[in-house]
Amino acid sequence: MAYGGYILQFGNYKIPDKYIDSDSVKIAPNRRLDLNSSQDANGILRRNALDHTRTTITFSTGFLYESQMDEISSGITQNYLNEKERDARCIYYDPEYRCYREGHLYLDSNVEWNPCGTAGGEMVYAPTTFSFTEY
Repeated sequence: MAYGGYILQFGNYKIPDKYIDSDSVKIAPNRRLDLNSSQDANGILRRNALDHTRTTITFSTGFLYESQMDEISSGITQNYLNEKERDARCIYYDPEYRCYREGHLYLDSNVEWNPCGTAGGEMVYAPTTFSFTEY
């Protein structure tokens, strides 16, 4: 299946593409994980690649009004499986295989919301970067 109109569905919430700066999207799908890989005396790598892979999805918003940021923030927080871990079952687009995949991802704890003024009676947020990593 090809791209279906969204990058990430966090729990039941599809993060709207209209709030995402398309130039900021970075998807690192299926990162291979190694366990106890080593190099021999000739410099040849002996990999022990694991079956499980780890995907990371990062994107930034554009400038958003408070109501728009509230939609994103509420959509994410209402779908936490564990609030302390900021995690959810997710569906994300995998450009390597051009299909959607499911995974258990968490929101990176370094996210920073950047209020930068007001307009029309609402707070305005400067671009905010969200990063989600698979367990």
